[in-house]
Amino acid sequence: MKKAWIVLLLVILLAGCAGSGSTRSYESEQGVVLYVEAPEEGLAQGEVLPAPRGGWKALVEKVEIPDAARRGGAKGEVVARVTIGDEGNIKFAEITRRLGYGCDEAVLEAIAQATFEPGTIEGEPVQRSLSLVFSFNPKLTFTVGRL
Repeated sequence: MKKAWIVLLLVILLAGCAGSGSTRSYESEQGVVLYVEAPEEGLAQGEVLPAPRGGWKALVEKVEIPDAARRGGAKGEVVARVTIGDEGNIKFAEITRRLGYGCDEAVLEAIAQATFEPGTIEGEPVQRSLSLVFSFNPKLTFTVGRL
């Protein structure tokens, strides 16, 4: 019986690791973290994913945390699905997981402001879709004044 539990535990651990892929994260000064994950189906040999000009850090810095999110203590994730054309233009962008407080709109606005390098396969530009996860945990700021 003990052996069966160990085998089950190993199967669960291996299944969790198999689909995890590689994840990179980038944090803004305001407390927004962008997670960029390799696609579930994996990358083709010689494939490079699209990326914003200036890098992912530059994209996450464009996300302005709305006042409503700061006041409301918004914490959570906004997931955006973005399709980048073979010329680097944004073909499609939508929010697939909402947070509210104006955070969804802030993410779409930041994406719209960005310019992208297209993805490539063996040097040839290709259209590619990505899911981007923006995690909001606004940093509190305090103003000290006289009473």
